[in-house]
Amino acid sequence: MIILILTFLGWTRAQSVPPPPAPIVETDLRDNTIKMRSIELERVKRDAAKVQPPEVSREQQIRFEKTKENFEKLQRLQDKIILAYTTEKEINYSKIRKAASEMREKSLWLNENLFGATPDETDEIIKSEAAEKKGVRDLIIELDAALGEFVGSAMFQNNKVVDKETSKETQLDLENVIRLSGMLSIEAAKLK
Repeated sequence: MIILILTFLGWTRAQSVPPPPAPIVETDLRDNTIKMRSIELERVKRDAAKVQPPEVSREQQIRFEKTKENFEKLQRLQDKIILAYTTEKEINYSKIRKAASEMREKSLWLNENLFGATPDETDEIIKSEAAEKKGVRDLIIELDAALGEFVGSAMFQNNKVVDKETSKETQLDLENVIRLSGMLSIEAAKLK
């Protein structure tokens, strides 16, 4: 009986052992390796054919950061002017003058670096219009509208495609900001 049980256990054990793995044929490995190399060579070829973006120099990165900083600073200065005019008990003409003057400096820098204009061109415009009598309130409103036009320009919405007409309009908007901020600085200095 014991022999019969041991034979039965041996037979069931032999049945549960997995069969040996099938031999790997060398031609399958060779074909697979050739196929993988071919795929990799094709990928490298496609990558080499792609148009690579031009390398950005350190100077260009610095100029971009400075442009972005001045662009954002213009908007913060305009907010500062509006707050100085509207929220305090008495209108703080000193703050308005200082912010308008700084706004003009940032605008001049942007005009020179975005459009290549020299500061002398815009100084003449302000001197000729300084004789106009406009109140601080009217100048603040005009400056706010001019800055809105400049910041909302299509030139800043899609910087990959900029046409001459859009660029010229944007430059005129910026020159308007320069002119109005200069006039506001002069008028606020008179009222301090």
